[in-house]
Amino acid sequence: MEIKIGVMKMFFLCFAFLYVAFSFAQIPVGYYDSAQGLYGQPLKQALHDIIDNHIVASYDALHTHYNTTDKKENGMVWDMYSDIPGGTPPYEYAFGTTCGNYNSENDCYNREHSWPQSWFDESSPMVSDLFHVYPTDGYVNGKRANYPYGEVNSPNWTSMNGSKLGTCSYPGYTGIVFEPIDAYKGDFARTYFYMSTRYYGEDAGWTGSPMVNGAELEPWAMKMMLEWSDADPVSQKEIDRNNAVYGIQNNRNPFIDHPEYAMEIWRYDEVEFEVGTNKNITCGDSVLLNPTIVYYDENALIYNWQPSFGLSNSTIKNPVAKPIETTKYVLTVTCQGSCVVKDSLTIYVSTNLDLDFVSDNDSLFETPFIFQFANASADLTNYTFEWTIGDSTFVNNNSYFSYEFFENGTYTVSLLATNNQNGCFDSITKPNYLYTNDDSSSSIESKENSQKYNVYPNPTRDYLHIDISNLKEADYGIQIIDPQGKTVYEENSMKKAHSIDIRAFKNSGVYLISIHDKAKNQTEIRKFVFEIME
Repeated sequence: MEIKIGVMKMFFLCFAFLYVAFSFAQIPVGYYDSAQGLYGQPLKQALHDIIDNHIVASYDALHTHYNTTDKKENGMVWDMYSDIPGGTPPYEYAFGTTCGNYNSENDCYNREHSWPQSWFDESSPMVSDLFHVYPTDGYVNGKRANYPYGEVNSPNWTSMNGSKLGTCSYPGYTGIVFEPIDAYKGDFARTYFYMSTRYYGEDAGWTGSPMVNGAELEPWAMKMMLEWSDADPVSQKEIDRNNAVYGIQNNRNPFIDHPEYAMEIWRYDEVEFEVGTNKNITCGDSVLLNPTIVYYDENALIYNWQPSFGLSNSTIKNPVAKPIETTKYVLTVTCQGSCVVKDSLTIYVSTNLDLDFVSDNDSLFETPFIFQFANASADLTNYTFEWTIGDSTFVNNNSYFSYEFFENGTYTVSLLATNNQNGCFDSITKPNYLYTNDDSSSSIESKENSQKYNVYPNPTRDYLHIDISNLKEADYGIQIIDPQGKTVYEENSMKKAHSIDIRAFKNSGVYLISIHDKAKNQTEIRKFVFEIME
């Protein structure tokens, strides 16, 4: 019977111990309810109210509490100024090896105010707040003194675990700073977030430092600490210590329980982003837009791309862009704090048509006159052509256009080619076409003199003959364009009468032959009909 009672007592004791341990191993239900849905200063105020008025431990009691809050699995003191996570520390302390005097590292440990007590005039309750007073090597603690935390490229002194003292290399401050090792930078960052929030509005009379103004971190320090917190996420060590301190002080470090609170307070209204570099595409192709954005919660951002045409979706971060012409896109990003930032890029769109039409001569003597699209490589099957001459516009599906001039004058001729499948288009405008049907000497060149050569036979099935025997010997260039607007024959130099074998031409229809007098820089256009032999 006694054995049973002893067993039952042991059972209930173990159960009670497990219950207490479990109760301290998680965030109490509803603990942060009053902070839900808040950002910026309202969130900071709500968190302050939640963790305010904690149970104040005596300064002397801290050494006792460290047995609960800062004990390694091997039973030694967890000293962040000497520990090497994942490695072998240069030395370790058993509990009770407290300072005392010290002359070097590994002499003794003491209580390190990570937020130096001179910054708040050694006042209570800050002086014994376990969330920022850690057990550390006394010598390293003395070296750190009350210097701010920072980053050091060229240290004046380095501890055995790699902590450094020297001139700050982080932008915004150039004084002496102390840099802990990377593995504990997040711990100290979240410690500072706690101090800034717990004593929010309670810092009147604090001396401050180059790192803090009262309980508020200076901008350079806040930026650095946010980077430290992001680079060194919450560890199990922090979680366990947070739970242990809660059991002593009855308050928690919200930035261990919810690391996102830091961004939601201090960076909720700041977005850093670049929309990207300009793009070059061929019309009909697409490109993914991929801006670089730095924000604590991208899902909370609102995106708006303008103009919206050519985009798969104008309200997402990464739309697919398929514009049919060169377009400048502006991305506007709105954050939870109602901040608005903008950036832009241009997508340059080419058609690869190299759009042009023949008869780039100075005067027109025939009427009707045929303008024809000239390009050796383009597929014009799916294009509609819009010709504009003066104030008149004509649309057809052919790559050539016949126009009859009725009045002498100078004309501007434009061609717009639009792809019927994807809407891509290209255009070209040529000014200063002079048309005259005046045989008098005042005209630039008479119609009679324009008959410089003969082309025969017309129609033809095999050979095309060009007779220039009535002209002085000169250098001529020849270009033949088929009914689809493609250049199918080209010769850069012809000095005498010439015959061209055209039996390999693939399409029957009306062809244009252009002969260019290089000496006079004049071009004449003739039509001929080619018929494929059966």
